[in-house]
Amino acid sequence: MVTIYGDTVTIANANTTIGYVRFSRTRGSIEYIFVSPAFRRRGYGSELLRIIENEVVAPLRPEPPLSPLGQQFFDHHRLFSPEEEKLCVSSLSLKGKPGDQNDV
Repeated sequence: MVTIYGDTVTIANANTTIGYVRFSRTRGSIEYIFVSPAFRRRGYGSELLRIIENEVVAPLRPEPPLSPLGQQFFDHHRLFSPEEEKLCVSSLSLKGKPGDQNDV
């Protein structure tokens, strides 16, 4: 069962909460996402992202701090925190021409 209440989406079954996400509709920020360890690696986190993609008006971005597991999850979904995006943009300006040894 999926419940959307304000800026929170919860996925639950008859016995327990499987996972939830808190986000900002206007900023597109993912403030917190959690999936119970017993239900991880089954697509529930990805389903939460799919649901909120339809609810926000801005591109999705995770808010720091990110746990190592959260970082892996967002890397897999190609979502970057604002700090990481700044690093990506600044590293682009340091790149040479395509094919150069310095090209990352």
